[in-house]
Amino acid sequence: MLKCKVIICLVPLVLTACGSGRKENFHQLNTIIIDLSKPSIKQLELPKEKKPVVMIDVLRPAITGDFDGDSITDTLRSVLYSRTQKKVLYQIPEDAEMGYMCEQDPVFYLSPNKSSIPRLRYAEWSCQIYGPSKLANIGDLNNDGKDEVILIMNFADMSSLNGCHIFSLCNNQWKDIFSFRIYEFVLEDEMNGNNPNDVSHFIYRKDSTIFYRELMPEGDMIKKMKKLNPCE
Repeated sequence: MLKCKVIICLVPLVLTACGSGRKENFHQLNTIIIDLSKPSIKQLELPKEKKPVVMIDVLRPAITGDFDGDSITDTLRSVLYSRTQKKVLYQIPEDAEMGYMCEQDPVFYLSPNKSSIPRLRYAEWSCQIYGPSKLANIGDLNNDGKDEVILIMNFADMSSLNGCHIFSLCNNQWKDIFSFRIYEFVLEDEMNGNNPNDVSHFIYRKDSTIFYRELMPEGDMIKKMKKLNPCE
C-alpha cells in the first residue's frame, strides 16, 4: 500500500520595526509532518448493534391430587419468584445462565389452591434453579391417606447429576420422605415420548413393594424402596 506524507512548513513572519532598523521575528519556522497512513485523529467506532434478547416462558406445571387427605381434589402450581425484583418470574432470557439466575435470587415453591395447605418450597441450590423438570403426583406411598409429590428440579449448572425427591404433607408441613440420584440426560431419554406426568418408568409399585430405578450412565439399578411409614 502506498504511504503518503504531507509536509507543512510554517514560514516565519518577519516585520521591520520603523525607525530602528530592527527585524522582529514573531514566528519561528515550524514543520509539521502528517503521515496519512496513520491518521492522527482516532476514528470513531460505530456502536455495535445489540442482539435482541429472546424471552421464553417459565414452565409452570401444576398437579392435582388429594395431598391433605380430606378427599377433596387439591392443586399445586409451580412458582418461580425473584427476590431481587420482588415479583414472580413468568419469562426469562432464552440463554439465561447461572449468573443471571443468581442475580434474581430465585425461590421456587409449589403454591396450593387453598390456604389450609402450606407452600412446598424447594430450597436446595436455590440460586441455580430454573424450575421443575419433573413434577408428578405419585399417589399414596406411605399409606397415610394422602398423595405424595415427586419433584425433580432443573438447575442452571454444568452438572447432569440430579436427584428425585418425594414429598409428603406431614402434620401440615411438607417433608422430603425419600430421594434418590438420577442423571438428567438419562431421564430425558427415558421420558422421550412419555406422558410428562407418568413416572412409572423409574418408580413403580409391585404388590405392596415399591421399586425405583436409579438411572445412572452405567445402566439401571433397580432397588427396593425402604418402607415409608405414615407421618407421626
